[in-house]
Amino acid sequence: MHWSMRSSLGLIGTVLALASAGCGGSSDTSLSPTGVWMGEDSTNGLNIVGLVDANGAADFLRADGAQFVGQGNQMGNSVSFPVQGVTQFGSAFGSSGPTYGSGTFNADISGGEGGSALAGTMTFTPNAGSAATWQWNMSFDLIYNSASSLATISGNYGDTATVVADGLDPLQGASVSISTGGVVSGQNPVNSCVLNGSVTVVNALHSIYQIAYTLQNCVDTATGSYSALNGVSFSGLAYRDPSYNPVLVMMGVTGEDGAGHHYGVVSQLSAN
Repeated sequence: MHWSMRSSLGLIGTVLALASAGCGGSSDTSLSPTGVWMGEDSTNGLNIVGLVDANGAADFLRADGAQFVGQGNQMGNSVSFPVQGVTQFGSAFGSSGPTYGSGTFNADISGGEGGSALAGTMTFTPNAGSAATWQWNMSFDLIYNSASSLATISGNYGDTATVVADGLDPLQGASVSISTGGVVSGQNPVNSCVLNGSVTVVNALHSIYQIAYTLQNCVDTATGSYSALNGVSFSGLAYRDPSYNPVLVMMGVTGEDGAGHHYGVVSQLSAN
């Protein structure tokens, strides 16, 4: 499991002012929440990877597989992320069984030009259950400053690692291909899921990508009712880490079916 694979980290080398479509607010601040962030939910000890792209779109991936997705709103050196939380497919928030909910991550950015620490409080309420408050502390990871392109992320990958503590990864065991045109395809011989989608570069200077895909042909197995995912359109963020051999791509996506059921999938691909 690679949730704590990067450590603390230094300062962002350039000013990363957010576009008005993303984290708006004061344009004269040099501190920004954009980046790849590594840290911990200190309330429960779970590691967190935070992805905030150049448009302010955010996906905080927790080691239990829960994702917290939203859009940042910056004011000075503070930022607020209203989020929707979605559990990993096959898991729930607590014993009451909810798989999604809503909340707000209010954080301060500190450290230096660009910002090297993102810390604050997440207040979250599942759609059935009690509100919870968690303290999140993260450090900026220099992997964000790696250049991105479709040629860079293209290749053949395998989803072989179990990277979340709870739930199921429908892609585990799958072979996945990313073309130089950004087409993503794959198939899982375990549950017959077929993946078709695309990957998009957000900012060529930084290693966060947008990813979207659908699953089809999934069948139920002894481990899970994967057929529920057929036809669900997933979207989210991913980052590529070339410091590992083989290269890793971690991605988090969420989606909703026609009946209003919410699903989240965190997967890690290893280059072949």
